[in-house]
Order: sequence, then structure tokens, then C-alpha cells
Amino acid sequence: MPTRDELLDYIDTWYGHAYTYFALAKDDIWEAKQQFGVWTDKKVLETLINGCWRLYTSVGALIGYAEPTTIDYQIPYFLREFTIAEAPDAGITMRMILDEMFTADNEELKQFIALVDAYRQSLWNKPFDVNYWAAVARGFEVWEF
Repeated sequence: MPTRDELLDYIDTWYGHAYTYFALAKDDIWEAKQQFGVWTDKKVLETLINGCWRLYTSVGALIGYAEPTTIDYQIPYFLREFTIAEAPDAGITMRMILDEMFTADNEELKQFIALVDAYRQSLWNKPFDVNYWAAVARGFEVWEF
């Protein structure tokens, strides 16, 4: 299975292809419209068919049926596998977070503390539910160190 970044790169590439073919199809259809009555019916029809083929190719690039991945419909796959609501459990534990904090350098610690302080400041003048936070604090009473 591809990684998140590989899949995003792939989707981005094929969106580029889709846009290119869409623009070419638009040009073909516009040209056929402009030349209607000037060109032969055969030439107009060939140009319209070419435009339709390019639209078909454009849509195909968007739904992602092309290689190099073997996954059909990359965008739904990406949304299902790599978005927060649907992503598989990454297995991050509190121990992992604490280990990262213990090994953080000064710059990382400053960034973390600044972020926590900014959150704290943003809540400073907000309504405070004493009963709710008292219940949260009571939950910590059962911890033994």
C-alpha cells in the first residue's frame, strides 16, 4: 500500500493531467463551435469527438484508474485511510509522547511551552464551569505515584 505522501503526490500529478486534458477538450469544443459552418461537418465532428475523448481522459485521471498504484479511486481511498475520522489507529501512546518530551531539545521545548501558553491565554477570559473542572480534578485523585 502507498504511504499518505506517495498517494497525495500521485493524486496531485493526476489532477494536473486531468486539468490539461480538460483544457484541451474545452479548446476542441470551442474551436468546433467557432468553425461550425466553415469547416466540413466531418472536421467539426472529428474535433468534437477529440474533445469528448479528452474529457473522458480527464475524468479517468480524476478517478485514478491509471498506474503506478494498484488502487482504484485514489481519492476515496485517501479519505478513508488517511483522514482523522477514518484513519487506522496509529498506535500512539502516552509513553511515546512522554519519551519524545524527555528527549526534546531546548528549541522544541520552547515551541511546546509557547503553544500551551497560547492555548491557556486564549481560555483565560472564557466562561469557566467549576463543577465540570472539579469533576475532572477528582478523577486524578485515584492516581498513585
